[in-house]
Amino acid sequence: MSNHKKQIGFVTPSIRSPSWLGVLKTNAWMIGVVGVFIALVYRPALLIEEDSGVDRHYPLLADAFLHGRFDIESELFDNAIHDGKVFVPYPPFPAVVLIPQVALFGPAGTSAILAGIILSALSLFSLVRILQSLGIGGSDLVWATGAFFLGTGYWVALNQGQMVYYFSHIVAVCCLFLSIWFSLRYGNGLLGGLFLGLAFLSRQLTVFAGIWIVILLWASPQNGSIFSRPWRIAMFGIGLGVCVVSYLIYNWARFGNVFETGYSMIALSGVLQARVEKYGLFNIAYVPYNLIYMFLQGPAYVFGGPRTMVPIGMDPFGTSLTFASPFCLIALRARLKTSWQIGIWASIGLILSGVLLYYNNGWVQWNTQRYSLDFLPLLIVLVAIGMRKERSYMWKLAVLFAVALNSFLVGKLL
Repeated sequence: MSNHKKQIGFVTPSIRSPSWLGVLKTNAWMIGVVGVFIALVYRPALLIEEDSGVDRHYPLLADAFLHGRFDIESELFDNAIHDGKVFVPYPPFPAVVLIPQVALFGPAGTSAILAGIILSALSLFSLVRILQSLGIGGSDLVWATGAFFLGTGYWVALNQGQMVYYFSHIVAVCCLFLSIWFSLRYGNGLLGGLFLGLAFLSRQLTVFAGIWIVILLWASPQNGSIFSRPWRIAMFGIGLGVCVVSYLIYNWARFGNVFETGYSMIALSGVLQARVEKYGLFNIAYVPYNLIYMFLQGPAYVFGGPRTMVPIGMDPFGTSLTFASPFCLIALRARLKTSWQIGIWASIGLILSGVLLYYNNGWVQWNTQRYSLDFLPLLIVLVAIGMRKERSYMWKLAVLFAVALNSFLVGKLL
Protein backbone atom coordinates (compact mmCIF):
# COMPACT_ATOMS: atom_id res chain seq x y z
CA MET A 1 0.00 0.00 0.00
CA SER A 2 1.38 3.40 -0.90
CA ASN A 3 2.35 5.77 1.88
CA HIS A 4 -0.28 8.38 1.06
CA LYS A 5 -3.04 5.84 1.65
CA LYS A 6 -1.67 5.04 5.09
CA GLN A 7 -1.61 8.64 6.19
CA ILE A 8 -4.50 11.06 6.43
CA GLY A 9 -4.31 14.33 4.59
CA PHE A 10 -6.86 16.58 2.98
CA VAL A 11 -9.75 14.83 1.27
CA THR A 12 -9.43 15.56 -2.42
CA PRO A 13 -12.47 16.35 -4.57
CA SER A 14 -12.40 12.81 -5.97
CA ILE A 15 -12.88 11.37 -2.49
CA ARG A 16 -16.23 12.68 -1.33
CA SER A 17 -16.81 13.08 2.38
CA PRO A 18 -19.74 11.05 3.67
CA SER A 19 -22.92 13.09 3.67
CA TRP A 20 -25.16 13.55 6.65
CA LEU A 21 -27.85 11.61 4.78
CA GLY A 22 -25.45 8.75 4.16
CA VAL A 23 -24.50 8.59 7.81
CA LEU A 24 -28.18 8.58 8.80
CA LYS A 25 -29.06 5.78 6.38
CA THR A 26 -26.17 3.46 7.17
CA ASN A 27 -26.03 4.02 10.90
CA ALA A 28 -29.66 4.62 11.85
CA TRP A 29 -29.56 2.03 14.60
CA MET A 30 -26.49 3.52 16.25
CA ILE A 31 -27.84 7.07 16.00
CA GLY A 32 -31.16 5.89 17.41
CA VAL A 33 -29.46 4.30 20.41
CA VAL A 34 -27.41 7.43 21.06
CA GLY A 35 -30.51 9.61 20.63
CA VAL A 36 -32.54 7.61 23.12
CA PHE A 37 -29.63 7.63 25.53
CA ILE A 38 -29.30 11.40 25.35
CA ALA A 39 -33.06 11.89 25.71
CA LEU A 40 -33.15 9.75 28.85
CA VAL A 41 -30.08 10.79 30.79
CA TYR A 42 -28.62 13.93 29.28
CA ARG A 43 -29.74 16.17 32.12
CA PRO A 44 -28.82 19.74 31.12
CA ALA A 45 -32.23 20.50 29.59
CA LEU A 46 -33.80 19.60 32.94
CA LEU A 47 -31.42 21.92 34.78
CA ILE A 48 -32.18 25.10 32.87
CA GLU A 49 -34.93 26.21 35.25
CA GLU A 50 -32.58 25.73 38.22
CA ASP A 51 -29.80 27.76 36.60
CA SER A 52 -30.03 31.36 37.80
CA GLY A 53 -27.24 33.73 36.84
CA VAL A 54 -27.90 36.12 39.70
CA ASP A 55 -24.96 34.70 41.67
CA ARG A 56 -22.76 33.59 38.77
CA HIS A 57 -19.61 35.21 37.44
CA TYR A 58 -20.28 35.34 33.72
CA PRO A 59 -23.89 36.60 33.78
CA LEU A 60 -22.81 39.36 36.17
CA LEU A 61 -19.81 40.19 33.99
CA ALA A 62 -22.05 40.31 30.91
CA ASP A 63 -24.31 42.71 32.79
CA ALA A 64 -21.28 44.82 33.70
CA PHE A 65 -20.25 44.98 30.02
CA LEU A 66 -23.75 46.14 29.09
CA HIS A 67 -23.38 48.97 31.63
CA GLY A 68 -19.90 49.98 30.46
CA ARG A 69 -18.01 48.46 33.40
CA PHE A 70 -15.41 45.72 33.88
CA ASP A 71 -16.09 45.12 37.60
CA ILE A 72 -19.07 43.21 38.95
CA GLU A 73 -21.39 44.37 41.72
CA SER A 74 -21.44 41.19 43.83
CA GLU A 75 -18.52 39.59 45.61
CA LEU A 76 -18.52 35.89 44.76
CA PHE A 77 -16.01 33.09 45.27
CA ASP A 78 -12.72 33.22 43.34
CA ASN A 79 -12.85 36.95 42.66
CA ALA A 80 -9.99 39.35 42.02
CA ILE A 81 -10.20 42.35 44.35
CA HIS A 82 -8.39 45.47 43.12
CA ASP A 83 -8.76 49.05 44.33
CA GLY A 84 -11.86 48.06 46.25
CA LYS A 85 -13.59 46.68 43.15
CA VAL A 86 -14.55 43.10 42.38
CA PHE A 87 -13.35 41.60 39.08
CA VAL A 88 -13.79 38.25 37.37
CA PRO A 89 -10.27 36.91 36.80
CA TYR A 90 -11.31 34.40 34.17
CA PRO A 91 -11.10 35.22 30.43
CA PRO A 92 -14.05 37.35 29.26
CA PHE A 93 -15.46 35.83 26.07
CA PRO A 94 -17.91 33.42 27.78
CA ALA A 95 -19.52 36.51 29.31
CA VAL A 96 -19.85 38.01 25.84
CA VAL A 97 -21.69 34.86 24.73
CA LEU A 98 -24.26 35.48 27.47
CA ILE A 99 -24.84 39.16 26.63
CA PRO A 100 -27.99 38.52 24.50
CA GLN A 101 -29.64 36.59 27.33
CA VAL A 102 -28.61 39.13 29.95
CA ALA A 103 -29.85 42.01 27.80
CA LEU A 104 -33.25 40.35 27.42
CA PHE A 105 -33.80 38.70 30.80
CA GLY A 106 -31.21 40.19 33.16
CA PRO A 107 -28.62 38.15 35.09
CA ALA A 108 -31.26 36.35 37.16
CA GLY A 109 -33.04 35.10 34.03
CA THR A 110 -29.87 34.00 32.25
CA SER A 111 -28.98 30.32 31.91
CA ALA A 112 -25.44 29.34 31.01
CA ILE A 113 -26.66 25.75 30.66
CA LEU A 114 -29.10 26.81 27.93
CA ALA A 115 -26.27 28.59 26.11
CA GLY A 116 -24.14 25.48 26.61
CA ILE A 117 -26.72 23.25 24.94
CA ILE A 118 -26.80 25.53 21.88
CA LEU A 119 -22.99 25.68 21.76
CA SER A 120 -22.84 21.89 22.11
CA ALA A 121 -25.04 21.48 19.04
CA LEU A 122 -22.67 23.75 17.11
CA SER A 123 -19.67 21.82 18.45
CA LEU A 124 -21.23 18.53 17.35
CA PHE A 125 -21.88 19.90 13.86
CA SER A 126 -18.32 21.25 13.62
CA LEU A 127 -16.69 18.03 14.79
CA VAL A 128 -18.70 15.97 12.32
CA ARG A 129 -17.63 18.28 9.49
CA ILE A 130 -14.00 18.12 10.59
CA LEU A 131 -14.01 14.33 10.58
CA GLN A 132 -15.84 14.19 7.25
CA SER A 133 -13.17 16.48 5.79
CA LEU A 134 -10.63 13.84 6.84
CA GLY A 135 -12.63 11.11 5.10
CA ILE A 136 -13.98 9.59 8.32
CA GLY A 137 -17.58 8.49 8.11
CA GLY A 138 -19.96 5.65 8.84
CA SER A 139 -19.86 4.05 12.26
CA ASP A 140 -16.40 5.48 12.95
CA LEU A 141 -17.89 8.97 12.74
CA VAL A 142 -20.70 8.11 15.13
CA TRP A 143 -18.44 6.34 17.62
CA ALA A 144 -15.89 9.17 17.63
CA THR A 145 -18.43 11.96 18.16
CA GLY A 146 -20.27 9.91 20.79
CA ALA A 147 -16.96 9.23 22.54
CA PHE A 148 -16.16 12.93 22.78
CA PHE A 149 -19.54 14.24 23.93
CA LEU A 150 -20.55 11.34 26.18
CA GLY A 151 -17.27 9.65 27.14
CA THR A 152 -15.12 12.58 28.28
CA GLY A 153 -15.34 15.40 30.79
CA TYR A 154 -17.39 17.36 28.26
CA TRP A 155 -20.57 15.69 29.51
CA VAL A 156 -19.80 16.66 33.10
CA ALA A 157 -18.90 20.19 31.99
CA LEU A 158 -22.26 20.65 30.30
CA ASN A 159 -24.12 19.35 33.34
CA GLN A 160 -22.19 21.81 35.51
CA GLY A 161 -22.36 24.61 32.94
CA GLN A 162 -23.73 27.11 35.42
CA MET A 163 -20.27 27.16 37.05
CA VAL A 164 -17.80 29.68 35.66
CA TYR A 165 -15.08 27.04 35.21
CA TYR A 166 -17.13 24.60 33.18
CA PHE A 167 -18.93 27.11 31.00
CA SER A 168 -15.58 28.50 29.86
CA HIS A 169 -14.66 25.00 28.65
CA ILE A 170 -17.92 24.62 26.70
CA VAL A 171 -17.28 27.93 24.93
CA ALA A 172 -13.61 27.20 24.28
CA VAL A 173 -14.32 23.74 22.82
CA CYS A 174 -16.87 25.19 20.40
CA CYS A 175 -14.52 27.95 19.26
CA LEU A 176 -11.62 25.54 18.86
CA PHE A 177 -13.69 23.15 16.73
CA LEU A 178 -14.80 26.08 14.56
CA SER A 179 -11.20 27.25 14.16
CA ILE A 180 -10.10 23.79 13.03
CA TRP A 181 -13.07 23.41 10.68
CA PHE A 182 -12.61 26.73 8.89
CA SER A 183 -8.87 26.14 8.59
CA LEU A 184 -9.07 22.52 7.47
CA ARG A 185 -12.11 22.66 5.21
CA TYR A 186 -11.87 26.13 3.73
CA GLY A 187 -8.33 27.34 4.35
CA ASN A 188 -9.83 30.50 5.85
CA GLY A 189 -7.03 32.08 7.85
CA LEU A 190 -9.07 34.99 9.17
CA LEU A 191 -11.85 32.85 10.66
CA GLY A 192 -9.35 30.21 11.77
CA GLY A 193 -7.40 32.84 13.68
CA LEU A 194 -10.48 34.64 14.98
CA PHE A 195 -12.10 31.52 16.45
CA LEU A 196 -8.79 30.38 17.93
CA GLY A 197 -8.54 33.83 19.49
CA LEU A 198 -12.04 33.47 20.94
CA ALA A 199 -11.04 30.06 22.33
CA PHE A 200 -8.02 31.80 23.89
CA LEU A 201 -10.35 34.42 25.37
CA SER A 202 -12.20 31.53 27.04
CA ARG A 203 -9.31 29.21 27.97
CA GLN A 204 -5.87 30.70 27.47
CA LEU A 205 -3.85 27.53 26.84
CA THR A 206 -5.91 26.68 23.75
CA VAL A 207 -3.80 29.25 21.89
CA PHE A 208 -1.13 26.56 21.43
CA ALA A 209 -3.50 24.75 19.06
CA GLY A 210 -2.39 27.45 16.64
CA ILE A 211 0.69 25.41 15.73
CA TRP A 212 -1.41 22.73 14.03
CA ILE A 213 -3.88 25.22 12.63
CA VAL A 214 -1.10 27.19 10.93
CA ILE A 215 0.12 23.94 9.35
CA LEU A 216 -3.40 23.19 8.12
CA LEU A 217 -3.66 26.64 6.57
CA TRP A 218 -0.27 26.39 4.93
CA ALA A 219 -1.10 23.03 3.37
CA SER A 220 -4.69 23.89 2.44
CA PRO A 221 -5.56 23.09 -1.21
CA GLN A 222 -8.10 25.92 -1.23
CA ASN A 223 -6.89 28.70 -3.55
CA GLY A 224 -3.85 26.50 -3.85
CA SER A 225 -1.37 28.95 -5.32
CA ILE A 226 1.86 29.04 -3.33
CA PHE A 227 1.47 32.82 -3.15
CA SER A 228 -1.78 32.44 -1.23
CA ARG A 229 -0.08 30.66 1.65
CA PRO A 230 1.57 33.71 3.24
CA TRP A 231 -1.73 35.57 2.84
CA ARG A 232 -3.65 32.86 4.72
CA ILE A 233 -1.09 32.90 7.54
CA ALA A 234 -1.16 36.70 7.69
CA MET A 235 -4.95 36.70 7.95
CA PHE A 236 -4.70 34.06 10.67
CA GLY A 237 -2.33 36.35 12.55
CA ILE A 238 -4.74 39.26 12.21
CA GLY A 239 -7.73 37.24 13.49
CA LEU A 240 -5.79 35.84 16.44
CA GLY A 241 -3.96 39.10 17.06
CA VAL A 242 -7.16 41.12 17.45
CA CYS A 243 -8.22 38.80 20.28
CA VAL A 244 -4.84 38.75 21.99
CA VAL A 245 -4.52 42.55 21.87
CA SER A 246 -8.08 42.89 23.16
CA TYR A 247 -7.17 40.72 26.14
CA LEU A 248 -4.09 42.83 26.89
CA ILE A 249 -6.16 46.01 26.75
CA TYR A 250 -8.80 44.39 28.96
CA ASN A 251 -6.14 43.54 31.55
CA TRP A 252 -4.70 47.04 31.44
CA ALA A 253 -8.13 48.63 31.84
CA ARG A 254 -8.80 46.55 34.95
CA PHE A 255 -5.42 46.37 36.66
CA GLY A 256 -3.11 48.85 34.94
CA ASN A 257 -0.91 45.97 33.69
CA VAL A 258 -1.42 44.20 30.36
CA PHE A 259 -0.04 40.94 31.77
CA GLU A 260 -2.06 40.92 34.99
CA THR A 261 -5.06 38.64 34.49
CA GLY A 262 -6.30 38.69 38.08
CA TYR A 263 -5.43 35.06 38.83
CA SER A 264 -2.75 36.16 41.29
CA MET A 265 -5.39 38.17 43.18
CA ILE A 266 -7.70 35.24 43.90
CA ALA A 267 -7.98 34.62 47.63
CA LEU A 268 -6.91 31.03 48.26
CA SER A 269 -6.97 28.84 51.34
CA GLY A 270 -5.70 25.47 52.49
CA VAL A 271 -3.41 23.43 50.30
CA LEU A 272 -3.83 25.67 47.25
CA GLN A 273 -2.76 28.73 49.23
CA ALA A 274 0.25 26.85 50.60
CA ARG A 275 1.28 25.81 47.10
CA VAL A 276 1.11 29.29 45.60
CA GLU A 277 2.87 30.89 48.55
CA LYS A 278 5.77 28.47 48.16
CA TYR A 279 5.99 27.94 44.39
CA GLY A 280 3.79 30.50 42.62
CA LEU A 281 1.12 29.85 39.99
CA PHE A 282 3.37 27.83 37.65
CA ASN A 283 6.21 25.61 38.80
CA ILE A 284 7.82 22.30 37.87
CA ALA A 285 7.14 21.18 41.44
CA TYR A 286 3.49 20.66 40.50
CA VAL A 287 4.25 18.21 37.69
CA PRO A 288 4.31 14.91 39.66
CA TYR A 289 0.94 15.59 41.30
CA ASN A 290 -0.71 16.80 38.10
CA LEU A 291 0.84 14.00 36.04
CA ILE A 292 -0.54 11.33 38.36
CA TYR A 293 -4.02 12.85 38.31
CA MET A 294 -3.94 13.34 34.54
CA PHE A 295 -2.81 9.81 33.62
CA LEU A 296 -2.79 7.42 36.60
CA GLN A 297 -5.57 8.28 39.09
CA GLY A 298 -8.46 5.81 38.96
CA PRO A 299 -12.12 6.53 39.79
CA ALA A 300 -12.39 7.20 43.53
CA TYR A 301 -15.87 7.19 45.06
CA VAL A 302 -16.80 8.86 48.33
CA PHE A 303 -19.01 6.93 50.74
CA GLY A 304 -20.94 8.40 53.66
CA GLY A 305 -24.32 9.25 55.08
CA PRO A 306 -26.79 6.83 56.64
CA ARG A 307 -26.23 4.26 53.88
CA THR A 308 -22.46 3.93 53.83
CA MET A 309 -22.63 1.17 51.22
CA VAL A 310 -23.86 3.64 48.62
CA PRO A 311 -21.45 6.16 47.02
CA ILE A 312 -22.48 9.78 47.51
CA GLY A 313 -19.80 11.42 45.39
CA MET A 314 -16.43 11.15 43.73
CA ASP A 315 -12.96 12.50 44.42
CA PRO A 316 -13.27 16.25 43.71
CA PHE A 317 -9.74 16.28 42.34
CA GLY A 318 -10.94 14.06 39.51
CA THR A 319 -10.16 10.87 37.64
CA SER A 320 -7.36 10.50 35.11
CA LEU A 321 -7.98 10.66 31.38
CA THR A 322 -6.52 7.14 31.10
CA PHE A 323 -9.15 5.60 33.37
CA ALA A 324 -12.15 7.85 32.69
CA SER A 325 -11.72 7.92 28.89
CA PRO A 326 -9.42 4.99 28.03
CA PHE A 327 -10.35 5.11 24.34
CA CYS A 328 -8.08 8.17 24.07
CA LEU A 329 -5.10 5.80 24.00
CA ILE A 330 -6.03 4.78 20.46
CA ALA A 331 -4.84 8.22 19.35
CA LEU A 332 -1.34 6.73 19.46
CA ARG A 333 -2.33 4.56 16.48
CA ALA A 334 -3.25 7.52 14.29
CA ARG A 335 -1.15 8.35 11.26
CA LEU A 336 -1.25 11.75 9.61
CA LYS A 337 0.89 13.52 7.08
CA THR A 338 4.26 14.08 8.73
CA SER A 339 3.85 17.84 9.20
CA TRP A 340 0.32 17.36 10.55
CA GLN A 341 1.51 14.64 12.92
CA ILE A 342 4.25 16.85 14.33
CA GLY A 343 1.98 19.90 14.52
CA ILE A 344 -0.95 18.31 16.29
CA TRP A 345 1.20 16.51 18.86
CA ALA A 346 3.24 19.68 19.43
CA SER A 347 0.02 21.60 20.09
CA ILE A 348 -1.27 18.93 22.48
CA GLY A 349 2.12 18.73 24.19
CA LEU A 350 2.36 22.47 24.82
CA ILE A 351 -1.19 22.70 26.16
CA LEU A 352 -0.54 19.70 28.39
CA SER A 353 2.73 21.21 29.61
CA GLY A 354 0.93 24.35 30.75
CA VAL A 355 -1.65 22.20 32.54
CA LEU A 356 1.00 20.11 34.32
CA LEU A 357 2.91 23.18 35.53
CA TYR A 358 -0.16 24.87 37.04
CA TYR A 359 -0.77 24.89 40.78
CA ASN A 360 -4.36 23.60 40.48
CA ASN A 361 -5.32 20.47 38.55
CA GLY A 362 -8.91 21.66 38.02
CA TRP A 363 -10.52 21.10 41.40
CA VAL A 364 -13.51 20.87 41.80
CA GLN A 365 -14.18 18.19 39.16
CA TRP A 366 -15.63 14.70 38.94
CA ASN A 367 -14.64 11.69 36.83
CA THR A 368 -12.46 13.84 34.61
CA GLN A 369 -9.50 16.15 34.42
CA ARG A 370 -11.38 19.13 33.08
CA TYR A 371 -8.23 20.84 31.87
CA SER A 372 -7.93 18.01 29.34
CA LEU A 373 -10.77 19.73 27.47
CA ASP A 374 -8.20 22.31 26.39
CA PHE A 375 -6.55 19.71 24.13
CA LEU A 376 -9.26 17.05 23.66
CA PRO A 377 -10.69 18.78 20.54
CA LEU A 378 -7.32 18.00 18.93
CA LEU A 379 -6.91 14.58 20.48
CA ILE A 380 -10.35 13.42 19.33
CA VAL A 381 -9.23 13.92 15.74
CA LEU A 382 -6.38 11.48 16.38
CA VAL A 383 -8.76 9.15 18.22
CA ALA A 384 -11.12 9.06 15.22
CA ILE A 385 -8.24 8.32 12.85
CA GLY A 386 -6.94 5.63 15.19
CA MET A 387 -10.41 4.08 15.38
CA ARG A 388 -10.57 3.84 11.61
CA LYS A 389 -7.14 2.24 11.48
CA GLU A 390 -7.66 -0.20 14.34
CA ARG A 391 -10.60 -2.49 13.62
CA SER A 392 -10.50 -4.28 16.99
CA TYR A 393 -13.67 -4.21 19.08
CA MET A 394 -11.60 -3.29 22.15
CA TRP A 395 -11.76 0.45 21.55
CA LYS A 396 -15.55 0.25 21.25
CA LEU A 397 -15.65 -1.41 24.65
CA ALA A 398 -13.43 1.40 25.95
CA VAL A 399 -15.94 3.97 24.65
CA LEU A 400 -18.85 2.11 26.23
CA PHE A 401 -16.97 1.90 29.52
CA ALA A 402 -16.34 5.66 29.50
CA VAL A 403 -19.97 6.43 28.68
CA ALA A 404 -21.22 4.05 31.38
CA LEU A 405 -18.95 5.66 33.98
CA ASN A 406 -20.19 9.11 33.03
CA SER A 407 -23.80 7.89 32.99
CA PHE A 408 -23.53 6.66 36.56
CA LEU A 409 -21.93 9.91 37.68
CA VAL A 410 -24.40 12.21 35.93
CA GLY A 411 -27.46 10.15 36.80
CA LYS A 412 -26.65 9.33 40.42
CA LEU A 413 -24.03 11.59 41.89
CA LEU A 414 -24.24 15.07 40.37
